[in-house]
Amino acid sequence: AIGECALYNNFIYGLIAPGYDMANVAAKQVASVLKKETSEEAFTGADLSTKLKLLGCDVASFGVNQPKPDDEDLNMLVWNDPVNRVYRRLNFNKAGTKLRGGILVGDAGDYSTLHKLTMSEADLEEMEISPATLLPPPSALTGSASSLGDEEASEDPNAQICSCNDVPRSTIVSAINEMGAEEATLKNVKKCTNAGTGCGGCEPLVKN
Repeated sequence: AIGECALYNNFIYGLIAPGYDMANVAAKQVASVLKKETSEEAFTGADLSTKLKLLGCDVASFGVNQPKPDDEDLNMLVWNDPVNRVYRRLNFNKAGTKLRGGILVGDAGDYSTLHKLTMSEADLEEMEISPATLLPPPSALTGSASSLGDEEASEDPNAQICSCNDVPRSTIVSAINEMGAEEATLKNVKKCTNAGTGCGGCEPLVKN
């Protein structure tokens, strides 16, 4: 029931990561009762950002992906490519200085970069990033400056590799260094870090 049926503030998350958070809190609460201790652990909500692979299609959402009709601090940019089956909608603040969230379908190669910009509330103007440059999918910009940006993001130790289990690159790198090149097979890395054990959409990243 956790993550799928259990409600928090009358809301069902329906995602693996929030379910794990709920399970962790529940386990600590039960342990504290058995030990006759008091636990301050509590589930207070979770980030709904996620990247999945559904029937071979990359799908991702992050931040404010479904703005309310009365949201006035909003500017949307949409990329709709029916030929290559790619749809993207990025939601910015009215001034266009902050990325608030978005939806990616068909190409989510730059999910980590966009998710990081959103969660850090980065000032795009200070970073000299135009909102329009974030809209095209990586597949449409092969060999451009955009693909170089993704390469830099992949080297960031805090870059999220597995959104289901919230596993950053640093955790995977540490596990590989501890196991050694021969022992660090995909199976062992997944078992040690939990990366790629959810929907499986991040397996190529874990393998790389």
